[in-house]
Amino acid sequence: MLREVEKHTDSAFTFGDPQWGTIDLETLVAAARRQLRFVLTCALAGLVLGLAYLWAEVPLYESTARILIDKNQPSVVTKLTESGSSAQLDPMMLSQVELLLSDRIGLKVVDSLGLATDRSFLSAPYSLLDSLTGSVARWPFIGSSEASGAPVKSSAARGSDPRWQAFGILAENITVARVGLSYILEVQFRSPSAEMAQKIASKYAEIYISDQVGAKDESIIRARGALAEELETVRKRSVDAELAIHRFRTDNTLTKETLVTLRQLELEASSLKSQYEQVLQQYQASLQNLSMALTEARTISEAPTPSRPSSPNSSLTLAFCVVLAGMVGAGVGGIREYRERFFRTTAQVRDELGLQTLGMIPLLDGKPIRRNKHDRAAGEPSFIEVGNSAFNWVEQHPRSEFAEAMRTVKVAVDVELP
Repeated sequence: MLREVEKHTDSAFTFGDPQWGTIDLETLVAAARRQLRFVLTCALAGLVLGLAYLWAEVPLYESTARILIDKNQPSVVTKLTESGSSAQLDPMMLSQVELLLSDRIGLKVVDSLGLATDRSFLSAPYSLLDSLTGSVARWPFIGSSEASGAPVKSSAARGSDPRWQAFGILAENITVARVGLSYILEVQFRSPSAEMAQKIASKYAEIYISDQVGAKDESIIRARGALAEELETVRKRSVDAELAIHRFRTDNTLTKETLVTLRQLELEASSLKSQYEQVLQQYQASLQNLSMALTEARTISEAPTPSRPSSPNSSLTLAFCVVLAGMVGAGVGGIREYRERFFRTTAQVRDELGLQTLGMIPLLDGKPIRRNKHDRAAGEPSFIEVGNSAFNWVEQHPRSEFAEAMRTVKVAVDVELP
């Protein structure tokens, strides 16, 4: 009657059955009910880990400034600057993004705010990994406290120069992006300090606009110099043309043939004079509008001081930890169900062993049963402990599954042995 039973599972899929592949919802629900406590325990553990992560993680604040690249400039200034250097005033927004991320702007921000000498900025951790790295670096046998701090990209850190170290931190935490297809740029900086995030984002916008003003002035000065050279060249050519006419009149007698040549010289002189007047007008306009040169960029949204950290997101982090831990618990619970070696229903015993089953009995815990006893002498109720045998369990729990199995066995024995 007894034989070794292979690994068995009360699976929602009945392998070897002609209807294998169909889902037994009742069995599936029963398995989920059995593993529910384990899954909830895993989810609770995930929640605890999420809370521990939020407690240990460094909160980061983000501040954003918006810059408008305005292409609606006065026509005189636009023509003047484009004639001098069209490459510097390329309206492509990607070039402006790269300019904001360049070391030209970044180092100016470092010098303006004195970040190279600000130890709190240079050593501020930006993540949990930075905090752990800084703590390890402060151990005497590993490194000094001065070596701690946020990691700096080797390409940005030029040796041990504090300016380049500060710029490396800026480069890692600054974000510049174009808003859709507009001419608006967002400059966003994140920092463990809300005040520092606001200062750096605002300073980036300020330095960028100042750099644009300087580039505009330099472009106008170069364009004015080019116009001055062109004006001098045209003036000399115009004077030479007038002198050529005067010499021709002096050296030649006016005949029909010489009149034709004279007419050509006069037309050339007239053309050069018109060109000279046009260049002279542009040059005078450049002198008048040099002080009116406007930058193509201006701040349309000042960087505010953030009131709450932007990361980590507490609700999202906790939800992710709970869901992930719950999924892990469900997966492990499924493996436990698949590897289970117990019979849970009489149908399983009948299908696997081919034997009729009288009943299923639970495993007793073996703890003694406490029975009430009234002590008349003391006038107070008391308890006695009796053995936890099968019959005592049936007596104490007459409606339990164990008692039903015992009654079924007794009836079967009475029928077989009258």
